[in-house]
Amino acid sequence: MVINLSVKEEMSIEEVDKLLQFQEAPSKTPAYIAIAVTIYFWVVGYTSLAMLIGPMWEVISEFLGLIGQALINYLPMVLGIIAVIFIIMLVASLIYLKLIEALAREFLIAFYILLGIFLLGIGAFALVGGQTIVGAIFLLLGIIELVFFFKYKRRIELTGRMIELAGKAVYEEKGAISAVIIKSIFIALTSIAFIVTEVVTVFWMYNLLSGYEYGGIIIAVVSIIILLLGTWSIVFIDTFFTAAVVRIIHDWYRSPKVDVASFSKGIKKAWEVAGPLAKYAFVMSVLYVLVNQARRQAARGKTGLAARIIASILGITVEIVRYLGFYVIPAMVIRKAGFIKAFEDSISKLRDLFIETLAGAYAFSTVLGIIAFITAMLMGGIGYVIGVAIFVPMLALYDYTLAIGIVSGFAFAIIALIPLGFVTAAVSAAWKTMLYEYGLDLEFAMKEIMLPSRLPEDVRSIFNETLAEKGVQIPPLLASP
Repeated sequence: MVINLSVKEEMSIEEVDKLLQFQEAPSKTPAYIAIAVTIYFWVVGYTSLAMLIGPMWEVISEFLGLIGQALINYLPMVLGIIAVIFIIMLVASLIYLKLIEALAREFLIAFYILLGIFLLGIGAFALVGGQTIVGAIFLLLGIIELVFFFKYKRRIELTGRMIELAGKAVYEEKGAISAVIIKSIFIALTSIAFIVTEVVTVFWMYNLLSGYEYGGIIIAVVSIIILLLGTWSIVFIDTFFTAAVVRIIHDWYRSPKVDVASFSKGIKKAWEVAGPLAKYAFVMSVLYVLVNQARRQAARGKTGLAARIIASILGITVEIVRYLGFYVIPAMVIRKAGFIKAFEDSISKLRDLFIETLAGAYAFSTVLGIIAFITAMLMGGIGYVIGVAIFVPMLALYDYTLAIGIVSGFAFAIIALIPLGFVTAAVSAAWKTMLYEYGLDLEFAMKEIMLPSRLPEDVRSIFNETLAEKGVQIPPLLASP
């Protein structure tokens, strides 16, 4: 049956949300529990730290006072260094995002072509060396990889374009980077509190139960429970702020004419589905802890083989759940889906975007790693020029021009790498969101609804071709943006 898409009036973001959402009104109770657990770790952990450093506070405060006085004495220099570092990181982040926007598709294509050639080369080298079976395996892998690439070249290009579009979205909506930075701070603080809490609790219970027959078992069980709760707390923080990034990118993508995206709105919308996010974080935390414990047991005595088998099974289970839940967070935030419904929707989108998801997930880190390296080298070059043109005359060290230039360039490159991890995390969440949004575009086009979006003209062309293959006719007014 042929579906005829009709022209729809431009929808506001509120109308789009109303159309997309499942309206399940998920409970926030799991989120309140996760927050309570986090507060418990903070209270116990940092109270214990305060009690630990209390007797040494005079020495510490004297030391901090000396550092503070030194900073005050050299305040202009300190502020200048901080300003330079900030500028370097800011410039590096912007260059990185622009390079992602410009080069991600080309690098993704190059990755798959070069990977196939590399596998064929390894196979040929092994055959020449007399390793027939190994050579045949690598040759077969190379052929399969290249056949996969050329068969699905258009869809792999689409994946690259979505990474580029994600870079553009993060560049224009820097609240996404802010969410990642704040997330990292909260995770670091919570991790410290969690570790201290576990150590203090185990030490306290050891003193309490040292003479009890089953004391060791009780301590082990409590330790695992604390480990599970601590992991849950950290994973929930990570999931929640990732959800905020998803919402920021969603608002940017679905409101092409009016800028409605913001950090505060992202946090607000993520909180609306905090319950399902906490459930998802708990499931993943249980799996992480089970895998970790199984791997630890694998190195112990006679249970090693059985533990390795269990660890392998659990590891595979984690990867399967992570893959099936590839679009769970976007589904929860964008469609206000509960835990089960979000997984169902994620699996549905995986069926529609299997090649795009697989191609991107396999090569995403490599592609962005190469672009990050290029960014660092560019910043290193800038640092070298600044070192030679500014630092050398400033310090009057003309005999050490080359050395100062190299040191300056190296420092610029290292400092530039610091913010790229935050930016990469934001782009990763944005890329998943973009692919999910594209899946929604396909889903609603089949329902005769054309959602507003920021699809570039070349991507819209692929979108129209995909719809045509599904029997959907595109009216001329909708065929191009």
